[in-house]
Amino acid sequence: MAVDDATALNMEQRVDFFPGFSVRHADVEKQAVERLCVPGVDNRVRPAVSSVAHCAGMLDADSLAPTIFHQGWWLDIVGRGRCELAEVSRNGRVVGRLPYLITRQRGFKVSVMPQLTHVLGPAVDPGRGSTNTRMLNRLDIMKELAGKLPQLALFWQSCHRQVEDVIAFQGCGFDATAHFTSEITPAPEAQLWSAMRDKTRNVIRRSTERNSVEDIDDPELFRAFYSHNLGASGRDAYFDLGLIAPLFEACRARDCGRMLMTRDERGQASASVFYVWDSQTLWYFLSTRDRDAHDNGAVSLLLWHAIRDAARRELLFDFDGVSSEGSARFFAGFGGTLAPRYAIRRSSAAYDLMKSVAAMFHGSGRNHFTG
Repeated sequence: MAVDDATALNMEQRVDFFPGFSVRHADVEKQAVERLCVPGVDNRVRPAVSSVAHCAGMLDADSLAPTIFHQGWWLDIVGRGRCELAEVSRNGRVVGRLPYLITRQRGFKVSVMPQLTHVLGPAVDPGRGSTNTRMLNRLDIMKELAGKLPQLALFWQSCHRQVEDVIAFQGCGFDATAHFTSEITPAPEAQLWSAMRDKTRNVIRRSTERNSVEDIDDPELFRAFYSHNLGASGRDAYFDLGLIAPLFEACRARDCGRMLMTRDERGQASASVFYVWDSQTLWYFLSTRDRDAHDNGAVSLLLWHAIRDAARRELLFDFDGVSSEGSARFFAGFGGTLAPRYAIRRSSAAYDLMKSVAAMFHGSGRNHFTG
C-alpha cells in the first residue's frame, strides 16, 4: 500500500481520532479528562471569581478571539455554558483573555481543552510601541492572566499560532512544550497542485475518477455516517456526537463552516469532512471514511477541495497537528510545511503522584508528539 494511503488509514479516519484533541492529544491523561465532558459525569464548575468572566458575551469579531475556537459562541456550545474567562484590563479596555473549562478527574479539579476545541491559549493586545515595548507589555499581560487562573491540580492548553512565546507562563511555574502542525499558505490552484508530491496527486486523480463530491446541508447525515463508521470499527466516540449539529448550524449561520461528502459510482457515501474557518485560518476539523469503501483516497480528495477553498478565501490551511512521523509525511505529500506551536501545562505534586502510580499499573500511553 502506498505511504499516503497507509497513513490515511490513521490520519484520514478521524472517526477514530478527532484532530484537535485526538491522536495528537491522545495520551491517557487527556483522554481521561475528555471523558468527563459528557452528560452523566460531574462537570460542575466553581462560581467565577471577580477576576474571571464568562465566554458567552464575547464578540465573534473580537480582536482578542484570534481563532474560531476562542469565540464566545463556540465555547458556549462545547462548554455547555460553563467555560470561564480570565481577563486583564488597562484603562478600562480588555487587553488580555484566556478561556478555560474546569472539570474533575478522580476527585481532582482540572482544566484541559474543551471538546472539539483544537487550540486556545492566551489572546493578548500588547498595544503600540517598539518591538521591545510590545514584548514587555505581552509578558506583563500574560503573567497577570496566569495569576488569575484558579488553583487546579492540572492546567493544560495547546496555544494558537499567534502565541510567540510563553515565557511569562514559565515564570509562573508552567512547563512549556513545542508541538507541530502542518500548514499550507494560500496560492493559485496550479501552484498548490504542483507543490504536492506525485504520489499524492495520483491518489487524488484516482479518487476523482471513482467519486463525486457534494456539499452536506444536513449535519445529521454527517453525524450518522460518522457514528456508523465508529460502530463498524468497534470504537466508541471520544466526544459528544451531539455537538456536531449545533456547531455546524452555528458555523453555517456565520458562514464559517462546511461539510463535504464523496460518493462512489453506486451512490454510496465513501468519506466525509467537516472543516471550519475564521479570519485567518481554515481548519481541518473532522473527517470519517467507510473502511469498506474501495477507495482509500477519498479523504485526500476532500482535503484537496478544502485546501482549494482555503486558497480562494485567502486563508492559511491548517492540518491541525502532527501526531506521528507518518502524519508529517502524509501532510508533506500535500505540500504542507511544519510549524511549531506551544503547549502549556502546570500540575500539582498530588496529581503527578496519582499519574505516576497509574502509569506503573497501566502504562503512561503518552504520545511524544503531543503529550
